[in-house]
Parts: sequence; C-alpha cells; structure tokens
Amino acid sequence: MASDDDRIGPLWHFASRLEGWEEIHLREKPTRTIAETAAEYRVSVETVLRWLRAGMPYVKEGDWRTGDGFVLRMPWVFDWILALACLVDCPGQQVWARKLRLPYLEE
Repeated sequence: MASDDDRIGPLWHFASRLEGWEEIHLREKPTRTIAETAAEYRVSVETVLRWLRAGMPYVKEGDWRTGDGFVLRMPWVFDWILALACLVDCPGQQVWARKLRLPYLEE
C-alpha cells in the first residue's frame, strides 16, 4: 500500500488511474479548442500548434497551419506536458524544452 509520500510525482499521477479506470473513461471528456487551451495555459495559439506538431495527442484533427478545427482533450494536454516536464532536467534538454515553448519555461 502506498504512503502519502508515495502519492506525488508523475508516475503516481498515471498509476492512480489503474483503480477506477472504467469510471474515468466513462466520464464526460472535457474538450477545448486550441485558442481555449492556449488561454488556459497562458501561451500563444502558435505554441499549442507547436505542441501538436511535436506529437501532443488530439481528439479531432484540424488545420495544421492555423489550428482551426482541432479539438483537444484537456487531460491529454496535461499528461503530455507533465511527461515532457519530467524530461526537462535530463542533461542537454533545456534547449529542446525552450524550442517546445513549455509553459513553465516561458518568461
């Protein structure tokens, strides 16, 4: 059984879904446009497009140049950013994190 100290960090975030996974996937899935996602993360629309071009998952594909028509599932956006955040401190990754315009590196 996990202690409270074990219930932190990115792996716990994902492992916590193993129990009750059916309920999680049956719940309404909150979706947003690129503009709404950009506003929520306080980044530009171009930054969210950059994330999509780099492999962030999406529900519905839109225009890859403008972002029009894309539908994003917010838990997937969070998970993708969280996964990348774990890689930022690896040696030599800061330049790539800046290129991806991750929100916690934006000034």
